[in-house]
Amino acid sequence: MEKMNKRVWTILMPFLIAAWFLPLFYIVIENIPVAAIFMNGGGFTEQFTWKNWANIVEAVYIEAPYSPSPWGFHLWFMQDLIIIIIISPLLFYLRKALFLNKLAGVMILLFVSALSLSFIPLRSICWFMLGDLCLSKEGKSLNFKMDIGVIVFLFVILCICQASFVISNSVFTILTTACGLVALWKCYDLVVSSSFILKEHKWLLLACNYTFFIYLYHEPTLNIVRKLLVVPFGHNCLSFAISYLLSPWIFTIIWVGVGVCLKRMIPKVYGICVGGR
Repeated sequence: MEKMNKRVWTILMPFLIAAWFLPLFYIVIENIPVAAIFMNGGGFTEQFTWKNWANIVEAVYIEAPYSPSPWGFHLWFMQDLIIIIIISPLLFYLRKALFLNKLAGVMILLFVSALSLSFIPLRSICWFMLGDLCLSKEGKSLNFKMDIGVIVFLFVILCICQASFVISNSVFTILTTACGLVALWKCYDLVVSSSFILKEHKWLLLACNYTFFIYLYHEPTLNIVRKLLVVPFGHNCLSFAISYLLSPWIFTIIWVGVGVCLKRMIPKVYGICVGGR
């Protein structure tokens, strides 16, 4: 029960607050003519005017019109995580059954991921349980013995099959993503030595302290940075490529700076907004 109470402040409260950031930010920008051109979409001012509050709350927290996600579409992950936490006692007992045979457990999870149930994020639960299955009894991640070249080859083949619509199934989507994740995992092990200690890297440690803040509030502010980068080079393929490559890094630097300022000026408010992270 103590852990559940903690999750209310570390996960639920940040979700409830951050979900309002995108629509309210849009409303402010839509009423500033010079800034409005940097926003995707629009019409939030009108929607808040003619919609009743029940519809607005539904769009903010559950499902926006013509979308399976809330207005803050990136918060689908928080939605799924909250549901997983609620049903975590059930998943705990399911975990014991799956651990009897890991291969059979993986096959069952892949089958379940292809199903569809309203308000139950089966695919997210599948990833959650797969991650648990990849842990050893000591709580350490398993060491994948497969050669990095083989993993990358499988990943490329699966991507080509899906891109050419040879395969269009949620199970194969998960297999493709899993191959990509393992490939990135192995590449990380090749680039970063096992002796790496984050605390010894001052600036990287500083940035990592604000990753949750960046996640919660990066939309739609990232769009402004991305579109501003296009202005000096004009609307062409090269400028769009430069924008998409550079905008995440520039935005991260700016938003870490914003996070540092907010944490210093209004530490209690900032702490509530990010769940004390």
